[in-house]
This record gives sequence, structure tokens and C-alpha cells, in this order.
Amino acid sequence: MASTASTWYLLLLLAFSFMLLTEAAQQNVSLTFVDHAVEKGAVCLDGSPSVYYFDQGEGQGLDNWLIFLEGGGWCSNQSECKERSESKYGSSTLRDQYRDFEASLLSNDSQENPKFYNWNRVYVPYCDGSSFTGNTEAADSVTNVTYRGLRIFEATMADLLAKGMEQAQNALLSGSSAGGVAAFVHCDRFRDLLPITAQVKCLSLASYFLHMDDSMGGGYFENAFEALITLHGSTEALPSLCTSIMSRPSLCFFPQYLTSYVKTPTFIAMSSFDHIQRQRAESRASGDGDERPRSKPVVIGENPVHMVNIYKGQATNSRYPSRVTWSNPTHFRGGRTSPLIRRET
Repeated sequence: MASTASTWYLLLLLAFSFMLLTEAAQQNVSLTFVDHAVEKGAVCLDGSPSVYYFDQGEGQGLDNWLIFLEGGGWCSNQSECKERSESKYGSSTLRDQYRDFEASLLSNDSQENPKFYNWNRVYVPYCDGSSFTGNTEAADSVTNVTYRGLRIFEATMADLLAKGMEQAQNALLSGSSAGGVAAFVHCDRFRDLLPITAQVKCLSLASYFLHMDDSMGGGYFENAFEALITLHGSTEALPSLCTSIMSRPSLCFFPQYLTSYVKTPTFIAMSSFDHIQRQRAESRASGDGDERPRSKPVVIGENPVHMVNIYKGQATNSRYPSRVTWSNPTHFRGGRTSPLIRRET
């Protein structure tokens, strides 16, 4: 009798474990290679074909699409891009076969992600170092690195259109950090790919990098964006109206200017404690001339929060096409906070 009970207990345990594994597997999305990526020139820095992770929608979400562009900084000179080409941010050969879609916007859990859980959800890895804007024809003659971010974006969208996005009813282009800048840059381009009847919006996370006083890190971003656009041949990817009006194309990488020329509704989430903007400001204000990110903050004067308030004030007063509101952070974890800035359209 005891043996029979033990057997049933073991079977139930195995069944429960299988259910958990099955549920978890539903969040693991397999890697997809962009169709004819090499022929289209849609390749990473190392020349490997571009890829994405696609989880098909179902039910009422079958004709709705959420595209998330991965972030991960930029490379703005040959040595940086060569080094990057040997990492997953420059080569698709180093990407995992499966990606966990468990978190936030990509989750298929209706409790975790009630708005988008049954949409077609796509995660686009970042392997070009230019916010999906590079468009040079030949590989770098010195490093053999290729700068093709724009072609990666265009070829990936062509793949998704063929998978049903051409019939989209609702679509959201999103991204974080460098991917969030890409969401701004490509917002109208994305809109133009979809049916005129579709509801299309763009969401940019942690990417409202300011063109501001040099003591707050403005010089770093200005110089980096200028070098990036020259190296990657990115001007063509930027909104033409912006580049025709601004004194330099690189200024169209700054959201405070770029958003003035985006017609599609956009939303922004940005923290006044953003660790990238803060690190640049801290390294400048320390006076040591070192603009590399720091693992520990530099304490500026007796009140380091003063720097945060300066950033917040400059963000609020920046040339911004619509009302900006701020809210208090709900949590502070590892130098990151909840979104504090948003555009209301």
C-alpha cells in the first residue's frame, strides 16, 4: 500500500514538473535568421547575418505587433567597433538559440503583460553599434568591420511584413537605450510600412540623452554621435527634415531635437537617475577628464542630488514638442529607477 502511494506521489510530482517545464518553455523563443540577410547586406559588424526572436500572437492579438529593439551603447571609432564585433553586440554567432520572453512587454503571461501578452512579439538583437542607422557599402578597409544597421532594420521589417505584419491593426515600435534612440529614428519609417488604417505608436525607454551643458556630459554625447554618423554613414537613416534644418546631422541623434520631426505618436520613459547620463556627468564633473562609465558614482560637492536636479531641469526645459511631466520614483535598484519622464500626445 505504501509502495502504491509512493508511486502515485512520484507520478504526480513528475506531471507537475512537466507542466512547469512546458509553461516555462512557452517563454523561450527560438532564434530566427533574417531571410537572405547576407545578400541584402543586413549583417552585423563581423559580417554575420542579422537575427531576431519572434513569438507569434494568437486570438484577438493575432493582428497586433510589438517590436522591441535591443540597446547596448554605440561604437564610434574603428577600434571600438572591432572590439564590439567580437561580442554578441557585434555578431549573431554569439547569440543564444533561445531567448526568455518572460519579462514585461514580451511576456505571454496575461497577468504579467495584460496589454500585449497575445500580440506578435519580436525582440531584435542589436549587433551594429549605430542604433540601426549604419549604411556603408564596403567593409572597413582597416578592420573588415561592416556598418549596416539601417539594412538590418529594413530587412528585419521586410521579414515581419511577410509573416503578417502587413495586415497589422495595432503596432508598437519600442526599444531601450540605443534601441530607444532607434525607435525614435525609425518611428515614421515604421509607420509608413503598415496599413494606413493601423494604429501605430512608438515607445522609447531610457534613451532621452540630452544635448546639454558640457559639465553634465553633453560633450561626450555630441562628440560620440558626430563620430558615429561619420564612421557608420548614418545620415541617410535620420529624418531628412531634421538633418536639413539642424546645423549638423549628429544633432538629430538627440531626442530633444529628433522628436520635433517625428509625426507618429511617441511615448518616452526616462529616469532622472539614469545611470548612463549620470556616469557621463560624474566623470566630467570630477575634473579628471575620464569620460568612461564608472562602477561607483563620483560625489560632487556636498549634495550629489544637485546634479540629478540639474539634469531634470534641463530635460524639462529642453526643446520638446509637447508637455513633459515628472513623477516620483517608485523604486531605486542598482542605480536605476522607475520612468520619470514621458511625452503626452
